[in-house]
Amino acid sequence: MQAPAGFGKTTGARAALDDAADLAWYDAQPWEADAFAGALLARVRAVRPDAGRLTLALAEQGAEPERLGATLADELRHVDAPLRIVVDDAHVLGPAFAAFARSLVRRMPESVRLVLLTRVPLDVGLPEAVAAGRGALVDAAALRFDPARTRALARTLGVALDDAAADALAQRTEGWPIAIALALRAPSASDGLLDELVARRVDALEAGQRALLDATVAYEIVEPDVAAPNDANFAALLAALAEDAALVAPVRGGFRVHPLVRETLARRIDERVLAARHADAAGAYARAGRLRPALFHLDRAHAADADAAFLRAHAADAVASGLVEGVRGAVARVRAAQVDEPALVALVDGLLAKARGDDGRAAFADAARAADARDDDALAFEARVQAIEGDLARGEPVAPERVDDLLARAAPRGATALGRAIVRAGWADAVAGCFAPALARLDALADGGDPTVLADVAPLAAYAHLALGDFEASERVANRQIETWSSGDDLARYAAALVWAARFALLRGETTAAYELAREGERVSRPFSLRAQAAALQATLAEAALHVRDTALARHAARAALRAADAAWYGRDAQRTRTLATRILARADALDGDPRAAFAAIGDAGDDDPLTHADAAVFAALANANDTAERRARARQALAQASPVDAADAVALWSASELLNLLDVHTGERATVAPPRVTPFDGLLARRTELARASEGGPRFETHILALLAPPQLGDRVALPKAAETPLEALTAREHEILELLAGGLTNREIAQRLVVSARTIETHVARVTGKLGVNSRARAVARAVALGIVAAPTDVA
Repeated sequence: MQAPAGFGKTTGARAALDDAADLAWYDAQPWEADAFAGALLARVRAVRPDAGRLTLALAEQGAEPERLGATLADELRHVDAPLRIVVDDAHVLGPAFAAFARSLVRRMPESVRLVLLTRVPLDVGLPEAVAAGRGALVDAAALRFDPARTRALARTLGVALDDAAADALAQRTEGWPIAIALALRAPSASDGLLDELVARRVDALEAGQRALLDATVAYEIVEPDVAAPNDANFAALLAALAEDAALVAPVRGGFRVHPLVRETLARRIDERVLAARHADAAGAYARAGRLRPALFHLDRAHAADADAAFLRAHAADAVASGLVEGVRGAVARVRAAQVDEPALVALVDGLLAKARGDDGRAAFADAARAADARDDDALAFEARVQAIEGDLARGEPVAPERVDDLLARAAPRGATALGRAIVRAGWADAVAGCFAPALARLDALADGGDPTVLADVAPLAAYAHLALGDFEASERVANRQIETWSSGDDLARYAAALVWAARFALLRGETTAAYELAREGERVSRPFSLRAQAAALQATLAEAALHVRDTALARHAARAALRAADAAWYGRDAQRTRTLATRILARADALDGDPRAAFAAIGDAGDDDPLTHADAAVFAALANANDTAERRARARQALAQASPVDAADAVALWSASELLNLLDVHTGERATVAPPRVTPFDGLLARRTELARASEGGPRFETHILALLAPPQLGDRVALPKAAETPLEALTAREHEILELLAGGLTNREIAQRLVVSARTIETHVARVTGKLGVNSRARAVARAVALGIVAAPTDVA
C-alpha cells in the first residue's frame, strides 16, 4: 500500500486485519533502518515462535539483508501455517530493508503474506511479483474517498451531510481521507487547506492535550512505559486522544501520533525546543535500556551535555552491543563542544580502540588518572575494569593490589558492578595459577539462571575445576552452558560454548567428545562471519580431528586456522594459533606415514619451542634418522626447563614427555628423568596420568604414534589401549525423526511445534536419544549420529 500520509493506510490495514490470529504487525522506526531484523522478528515470533532463530543470529553478526531475507524464508517453512506480516512505515527503513523484502518474497512459502505500508515506492520487486500473480499494489487512487465513502464516514462521525455537500467535499479534498475526516469534525473550517485543517484540529484540543502532544513531538511512537513510566494519567490522556484516529492511533505497546499532526507541531516550535525534546526522548530511552533509539535522538538533539551523560552511563554497553558508530558520533560532539570531560573522552577512545581490535589500555590508564584527579568514582571504576580486562585478555598477570582496589571500588556501586569485578578478579587468580581462590570468589555470585552471568562465569569455573583435576565438575559447568545457549537465539554464543567445551574435553583427554563438540561448533558457526573467533575454533577442531586420526579434517581445519590467525583479537593468540596449526600439519603427515615430510616441516626449524623439539625427535625416530638420540636429549632438556603458562600448555608439555617415554621403550633405554616441577596444574596432570594408565579417554596422537612404532620394533612390550565398543540401542522412528530435526538446528520448542506435541515430550525424547547414543548433550548426539551414518550431515540452510 503506497500513498502519502493521511490516506488511511494504517487505519485501513488494521481494520481489515486486526482480528487475525496470524498477524505479525511491525511499526517501523527510523533508527531501525540498518537494524530492523530484531524488531521485525520479535513481531513474527510472537505469532510463530518456531521461526527466525538463524535469521536473528545472522543479523547480529551483520549479514547482508538479502541473506537475511532468504534465511527467514527458509525458516518460515518449518511449520505449514498461515502468517501475515505487516510492516507499517516501511519507507523509513531504507534500501537495506527493500533488499531484505525482495529476497524474502522470492522464496517465502505460499502460506506467508507480506504487506508493506509506505509513503514512497520501494524497490521490493513488486512488478515481477504482480506479473507472476504473487503481488498487488494498492495506491493513493484506490484509497481516495468518493462521495459514497465520504457520506459513510460522515454517518460514522454523526455529522449530517447531504449528497451535494458530500460531492463538494470529496472534490475539494481530492478524496484525501484525513482531510475529509478533519473537515467533517470542524465544519467551520471546511474551506481550509489540509495544513490549516490539522492546525485547527490541534487548536481545538484542551490545553493539557496540546501540552502532551507538544512534549512528545520527538517520538515516532509514544510508549508510556518509556516516556512516562508509572504515570497512569499519561497513558490515559493518550488513550483519550486515540478516540480520534486522525490524531492518535493505538499501536502495540504505545500510541502513534499521526505524522501530519507531528509535522504541524514541529513547525510551530523553535528548533532549540525541538532539539530539547529529542534530548528528553534520548534520556527516556536510555533509562529504559533502549540504547539504539537513544543514540538516534541524541544525533538530533545537538546537546553535548546529553551526549556526555549518555556516554558516562552507557558507552561500554553501547559499544559491546555493536552501536559503535553512534558512540563515535556522540564523543565527536562532546569533543567539538569542548566539554570538560577528559576522563570520559579517554575512556570512550579506549572502548573504540578495543572494538577495532587495538590495544586500548593506554587510553584506559589516561581515563583512570583523569577520573582520580576529579574524584569521579564511576569513570575511575570503569576505566580500571577495562584496563584489567585488557591485561587478562592478553594473558598478562594483574597485580593483587590492583584486583583489591577494583573490588573495593565495586562494593559501593551495586551488585552488577561487584559481579563484574569478581569475575575479573577470578580470572586474575586463574592467570596467576590460583584456581581454588578463583572458585571461592565465584561462590559469591548467584547467576539466578541469568544466561549473561553464566556466559561470564562458566568458562572461568570450568577452567578452574579442570586445572584442579576435578574433571566431572568442569564438564558439568561446560554442559550447562551448552544447554543454556542451545535453546536460545544467540547462536554465536552457542557456537562459542561448544568450542569452549571441546577445548576442555581436549585437556581432559576425552578426544572423541572434543571431536564431536568441535564439529558441531564449526557447523553452528558456519553461517556467521566470526572472524576474531575463527582461529580458535578451527585450531580446536584441527587438534581434535588429529587425535581421532581424521587427518583430512585436521589439515583442512589447521589451514583454515592459519588463514584466520591474523584476525584474532590479540597478537599473542595469533602467534599461538600459527604455532599449533603448523604442528598439527606436521603431525598429520606423520600419522599418514610420511615422517620425512613431517620432519622436514619442523625438524630443522631451529625453534626454541620445547614442543617443536619433542615432535622433531619423534619424527626423526619414525624416519630412522641418525640423530634421533641427540634430538631426544635436546627435547628432554627443553621440556625440563619449560614452565607452562596455562592448562593447554601444561597438557601439551606433559603429552610431549609421554611421547618421549614411548621412544625410550622403543630403544630400550632408560633416560634420566628430572624431578617433576611443581606447577599450578599438578592436579590436572595427575588426573591425566591416572586416566592414561587406566587407558581411559579417547584415542590420542601419542597412541597412534605408538602403533606406528610397534611393528616390528616394540613387539609385545607395549599394549595399545583399545576402546570398548558398546552396541547402540535401536532408536524408535520418532526418536530418529527428532534426531534429524536436531541435526537441522531446531530447538526443542521448534521441534514441538513442527510435530504438534508438547515441549516436555520433546525433552523426554531428546534425553532418550542422548542416552542411547552414549553422550550427554544434544550437540554431541548430532555429531555422533552423523559420524555413525544415522542421519545425514547437516548443512548451512543459508
